[in-house]
Amino acid sequence: MATIALSAELMLMTAAPKIQPQQPSRVSFVECQIDGGVMSLAAGLAKLRDRVSRVPNDARAWFQMGNLLSYINRPKATVHAFRQTVLAAPQAVDAKLTLARLLASGEADEEAFTILTDALDHSAQWKFIAPYPDYGQEFAGLYNYLRRRLGKDNLPALHPASLTSPRKTGRNDPCPCGSGKKYKKCCSG
Repeated sequence: MATIALSAELMLMTAAPKIQPQQPSRVSFVECQIDGGVMSLAAGLAKLRDRVSRVPNDARAWFQMGNLLSYINRPKATVHAFRQTVLAAPQAVDAKLTLARLLASGEADEEAFTILTDALDHSAQWKFIAPYPDYGQEFAGLYNYLRRRLGKDNLPALHPASLTSPRKTGRNDPCPCGSGKKYKKCCSG
């Protein structure tokens, strides 16, 4: 039934402009941006899947794939993609924070808290795969929520101001995604 309804809606979208003014469609097309090019979500996922099959430790590709899978509500695949991101880039705090948030929403609080405490233990090496403007607030909020929920009262609460921002990547520095390219030629744009 869903296939028939979708097919009918797509046929109406195609034919309606020629016949009469069209009512707002119930179908929308989602696009994403991969490597500077705009494409359909399906094409973006296919491109990223191809990339990780050729280069399994491409943290940026896994990260992007996780975000796209999250958008289309594929929770298990999203968690898998972010686990692969963390394996490929263990210093990527944005990937760890996202994975911990996903695990906490799936009732895996202990594992989520372990990921966050491990990230805190290695905060001097933190890197970001993508810009994350308010990571301190989110990180501290999730950490404190899980600390309370798990009854870890022996640990102090984490304040967002205690999370210092890592040194900004310079244009000519190696890209933090691990591609080996300069930042200006890779993830800066």
